[in-house]
Amino acid sequence: MNSKPQTILTEDAPAPAGYYSQAVRSGNSLYISGQLPIRADKAPLADTSFEIQARLTIANMLAILEAAGGKPDDLCRVTAYIVGYRTGRSSIAFTGKCWARRGPRVRSFLCLNCTMAIW
Repeated sequence: MNSKPQTILTEDAPAPAGYYSQAVRSGNSLYISGQLPIRADKAPLADTSFEIQARLTIANMLAILEAAGGKPDDLCRVTAYIVGYRTGRSSIAFTGKCWARRGPRVRSFLCLNCTMAIW
């Protein structure tokens, strides 16, 4: 490999904690660190519903992607780890709607410690 990894940092997403980077570009690949539903200005969320938290987390990821010169259509994989979340029809529809136009290649959801609603 002839290019050094490049750290990506933007003020449009929360500053990384500890020794993490928001993202690292290596060659033509970009690796975005795990994002949380935290505002870039650290202000608390007025609404902590799943949809609001998911939208903010996705917005953080997309801000980092944009800072690296990318766009949503460049994504080839997104993995979401959802902890302690009760799944229902509307929530499944929301997560599907977020990525539907990008195709199945970017969807990967792993639920940890979840109560799954079955209907």
